[in-house]
Amino acid sequence: MKPVVDIIMPAKNRARYIGEAIESILAQSYQNFRLIIVDNGSRDQTMAIAKNYTDPRIEVFDGPNMNLPEVLNFAISKGNAPYIVRMDSDDYSYPERIEFLLRKMESGDDLCVVSGSLNVCGPNLEHYSTIEAELKPQVIKRKLIVKNTIMNPACMINRSAFEVVGGYNPKFNIAEDYELFLRLATQGNFANIPDILIKYRKHSGSSVINRKKLTIYTAFARFNAIARELRKPELEVNVDDAGHKSLSEFVEASSEWKMRSMLRRSILVTARKLKKHSVIA
Repeated sequence: MKPVVDIIMPAKNRARYIGEAIESILAQSYQNFRLIIVDNGSRDQTMAIAKNYTDPRIEVFDGPNMNLPEVLNFAISKGNAPYIVRMDSDDYSYPERIEFLLRKMESGDDLCVVSGSLNVCGPNLEHYSTIEAELKPQVIKRKLIVKNTIMNPACMINRSAFEVVGGYNPKFNIAEDYELFLRLATQGNFANIPDILIKYRKHSGSSVINRKKLTIYTAFARFNAIARELRKPELEVNVDDAGHKSLSEFVEASSEWKMRSMLRRSILVTARKLKKHSVIA
């Protein structure tokens, strides 16, 4: 039987946690899936642990050394199921995660992205806090241009919509999920369900995000989404001085453009953050 869901798991140096992540997928109440694991240059036993599983639904690839969006695109290209689920190799999925997401995705609401809430946990999955997802559909899409309203580690994506927008943008090694969601917003509706779907693990090996770079990449994602809506030229993504200049010029030029209030708010909020990090004057 052809899998209905492709679960994508990029992995790098996650030997301590990947076994728990895989086991949480194998324990899902919904079982018609393919788990695609791509190792991205691990120097520990991550690959050996993944290959030790003999379940025929698990496919393990030794990917070339790529950035995260390239790894994700590579993994997704290895499947053909109508729905795609992100699964980080150090997280834990609750047993009904796939069942609940799929039920909502196929509810007939023209959905292309579905997600839910998550528990933030420590290295041993000890509970830290709960992040609750926004549940009002009109708010999810309306506020997306100002903040990410989708929990990326818990999401499910419609493959057809994903392919129409061209997948993850390799230029966004940071904020790749947010940039993708802004493009997917043109393809259908978004929804969050109230259920807590995963344990999102924080530990010493977690990726450390440079806040300044995150602000810059987020600015490019938002400004290009605004440019597309207003039919203006998109900016070339660049984190050096030339990129800073183009962001500054976009903010300055936008003061003369007619746009809906949420787009204007997005520019003002983003500009404040860029100024805070001395990206623009």
